[in-house]
This record gives sequence, structure tokens and C-alpha cells, in this order.
Amino acid sequence: MELNTRHEIDAPIEFVFDQVSDFTAFERQAMRRGAEVTRTGGAEAEASWQVGFPFRGSERRMKLRVIRFATPEAIDLSAESDGVTGLIKVGLVPLSPQRTALAVGLTLAGSSIGSKLVVQSLKLARGTLETRFSNRVEGYAYEVLARWQRQG
Repeated sequence: MELNTRHEIDAPIEFVFDQVSDFTAFERQAMRRGAEVTRTGGAEAEASWQVGFPFRGSERRMKLRVIRFATPEAIDLSAESDGVTGLIKVGLVPLSPQRTALAVGLTLAGSSIGSKLVVQSLKLARGTLETRFSNRVEGYAYEVLARWQRQG
């Protein structure tokens, strides 16, 4: 299953990349939402995490790892949780010196029968998930824009 969205931000690509690569801020945000986050790798290109979070009434564990860190245009992360594997791709394209396109993609796949059923159930709710995913990324784009405006 794939989800993709793209939003434009009125900020330079270097600033936007600094924001999307601020892993410490994402760790704090996940912890505020009830996740347990432990960084197991280094900074930036070698970063990895163990994440625990409640999902559908059960405690889930996930491993996240940066697999590509290309300043200032892309960050890719791999995710593994209970037989479900994922790939998160964040891409940035400069549209002008003060405008950047932010593209975020998520690909999920199951490796066991149980995890394939989970992914299939997500596919059935694709419309709702696409809307929520796009809205979440759009909200993040507005946050980045607000930080840029406060800064300068």
C-alpha cells in the first residue's frame, strides 16, 4: 500500500531540510503523543530508533532506521513492526530561492499472513487514510512555514 502527498512551503530548501531532519524534535513530538522513543543509532545518516506505542488496544514495537540522508533533497527511513515493513520517503525540491516542494511517501507491506491482513485492512480504508496523511503533512508544512516566518 502506498500513500503520497506533496505540499509547497514558502521557505528556502535549506531551512525546510533542517526542519525535516531535526530528529530530536520528532522524538519529543512522539513522546508527547504517548510513544516511548529510544535512539539506538547516531545522528543524521546513521540514526535509528526503537519506538513503542499503543495501537488498536495493544502495545506495538517499531524499529526505524535512516537509510538515505542526502542534504538538502531527501531523507528515507525504513520501518519494521510485527511483520509489517515500511518505507518513508521525504523529498524536497526547490521551486524558487524562497519556495520548496515537500513530498512525503509511505509504502507498507506485510511479510506474514497476519501482517498482510493488517495491510489489506488499511487498503480498505485508503480514502480516509489518504486524507488524514495529506492533512498531517499539510499541517507540518504550515508549522515549518510559521517557524520560517518567526525566524526572519
